[in-house]
Amino acid sequence: MEGPIEQIIELLIESAAFERMGEIAKAPLTYPEIIPTILPLVIGFVILELYFGKYSHEELDWTAALINSLLWIKISLSLIWTETLETYPERYLTYSLLLLGLFTAYMNFNHIWRKKIAFIVSSEFMSYTYAYLIVILVKTDIAVDIVTLKASLLFLLIIFVIITFVKLTERVIIDKKSKDYFS
Repeated sequence: MEGPIEQIIELLIESAAFERMGEIAKAPLTYPEIIPTILPLVIGFVILELYFGKYSHEELDWTAALINSLLWIKISLSLIWTETLETYPERYLTYSLLLLGLFTAYMNFNHIWRKKIAFIVSSEFMSYTYAYLIVILVKTDIAVDIVTLKASLLFLLIIFVIITFVKLTERVIIDKKSKDYFS
């Protein structure tokens, strides 16, 4: 009898999900017209993740959490104003992102929820990767279905593992440099 973790892994690693994840990852190359929207998200995400990797003693604060919520609002409004949103999934994804941005902005602005929850939900990882996925799914011809949901979860998991590895590596290099500097 398989446990829930084994079932989730089995669902995620089906070949169709891997193929779709490849489509999501390569979307900026396949659909170059999305680059002006995607590039600032990718650059911002990488810089912020490297920053928090280098300065691991720093943590997200309420201001940054609010700004990350505003990112969702900005991206969703940009999609509403620039895209036709012809299909139900496009409209659903775009307006869900807008509502999520408004909700988290309100919660963060007023410090309503616990700091730990706010800083997870409004982290740069969540904000930038979720916005990336929504933009990709709205601005491309990638089907929005259960396979895409699995592929998106797989994509997020892989990005998380890569970023975690980079941050740990960055931390080891910084620690080594500081030991060499002070020895």
